[in-house]
Amino acid sequence: MKYSLKTHLLSESHNLSEHPFLIELAKGASRVPKNKSWSAIVIYDHPSDGCSTKVHFAIDDESDHSPIGVWIDLLEVVNTKTRHPDPKCFRKGYARQALQKIIDAADTTGTHLTLIAAHEPYLSRQNPDVDFPDKDELASLYSEYGFVEEYSNYAQVKMNRTPRGV
Repeated sequence: MKYSLKTHLLSESHNLSEHPFLIELAKGASRVPKNKSWSAIVIYDHPSDGCSTKVHFAIDDESDHSPIGVWIDLLEVVNTKTRHPDPKCFRKGYARQALQKIIDAADTTGTHLTLIAAHEPYLSRQNPDVDFPDKDELASLYSEYGFVEEYSNYAQVKMNRTPRGV
């Protein structure tokens, strides 16, 4: 009951598809699939090699910032056709390009961002020959874009970013 009430209240009070951050970010996106009121996906295609960067966002329901903060739930580089992670698409700078677009949109709209820097263990199982970054390497990457560690444990690092100019 509590979860459905929370979902209802979030959808009534905050609609991510109408959030200035998502509107700004969608301007440069290849695709923005139909989104729910509390979550969104933005896709950047890289047609030269059949890869895409897919970013999942959600309303940061713990945020007290105005406009309401946004949670970066997942940032992954995938094969455009299969929509699954594909090693031939890794380490080409696509995630960095998406991060820069996210940061630019957050700064333009004054949006606070939150994320968890963590490695997806299933990717290592599916691709044992790929050296994926661990939580600390991911946290280091995100810190280059202005994210600051809030806390960490053995598996993940929670990070926040206050928009520049705010």
